[in-house]
Amino acid sequence: MRWNIPLLAAAVAMTASTTQAAKPLDPIPLAHVGPWEVNYDDDSCHLIGTFGSGDERIIARFTRFRPGDGFSLALIGKPMTTSASSSRTKLDFGPVVDPQEYESLNGMMGAAPAAVFSSMTLIERPKLAKGTTLAEAIKAFQFATITAEQEAAVRTLTVLPKNGKSYRLALGPMAAPMATLRGCTNDLVRHWGLDPAEQASLTRAPAPIDNPGNWMSSRDYPTNMLRRGGNGLVRFRLDISETGSISGCHIQSTTNPDAFADLSCQLISRRGRFNPALDRNGKTIKSYFISSVKWMVPG
Repeated sequence: MRWNIPLLAAAVAMTASTTQAAKPLDPIPLAHVGPWEVNYDDDSCHLIGTFGSGDERIIARFTRFRPGDGFSLALIGKPMTTSASSSRTKLDFGPVVDPQEYESLNGMMGAAPAAVFSSMTLIERPKLAKGTTLAEAIKAFQFATITAEQEAAVRTLTVLPKNGKSYRLALGPMAAPMATLRGCTNDLVRHWGLDPAEQASLTRAPAPIDNPGNWMSSRDYPTNMLRRGGNGLVRFRLDISETGSISGCHIQSTTNPDAFADLSCQLISRRGRFNPALDRNGKTIKSYFISSVKWMVPG
């Protein structure tokens, strides 16, 4: 398995771009239909936009489970139809097109096909220096570094699958939608009983004492899922006390039945060990740790 580091409702209006006829082999342009919507849940924030219409319609859902730059991206609609459980797709947030390849988990969201990309940013993160510790890596990924000016420069999302049609979604400037999404994630932290400003100024984020990859193994794969041959991605949040103990485990999302979700929390709560967070004065403080585990059928 691999690791990756009801409140209020809001909407941000955006101007839809006009759909133009696509040139052969060029991405099909999809206009933004209607306003952006931001849905607030107990453990996640969703920024949702609809692009195009009819059989070409794609819904793009940006999901954040915490403050920071990262998000999960779900592309939902008939263009995402595939028989593969996972696939590689090139994506690019433009206007400058420099597509990078990402892996998606494929399936259904309601009655619509969907491809879910688990770890994305609007702008590619700088590579971590050689010798970066786990604690340093966690801190680097926890805090936001992308500016509002950089977000405003993002105007499009180009989707280039290996097979089938390509699409270019007219996002429009992303500064206002992302600002609303940041407000939502700050509300999440308050909902968890923590101070967002205090958490943003940590000098050390909670970090596992040992390798999280050792918390689970293929031997832990649930036998009832073996018969069904299912894979699953489980995102979770851990409450970390001032002493570094795990005081709670919360499932933020799961792509498969509760067999994976419940077992993930049981094993992580029993086996995980942490160094606690430190505030700006170096004092231990309550905080949280968010990650995901991908369950794969043992080979």
